[in-house]
Amino acid sequence: MSPANECCEPGDVILTKVYSGWLLGHALEAIGPGPWWSYIAIVKDFDTALHQGRTIARNNSVALWFERDAETFIPIALDDSPFKP
Repeated sequence: MSPANECCEPGDVILTKVYSGWLLGHALEAIGPGPWWSYIAIVKDFDTALHQGRTIARNNSVALWFERDAETFIPIALDDSPFKP
């Protein structure tokens, strides 16, 4: 697992808090002005978003990241270990 703030490789899954719940997105290659992610889904509750993010990341052999703020990304383990935002 990568240390915090060494996010992200193209294809990695990013979990971000948004007004309406939790956004799941795929990281894209950082070319041009951005945004450097593509939309997957918005999920109402964190536990469901975490489960879906882990499932997508495992199925695609990529990492899962929690975006704490625009500059801070925290890696999330893909097993079922607890993670709190």
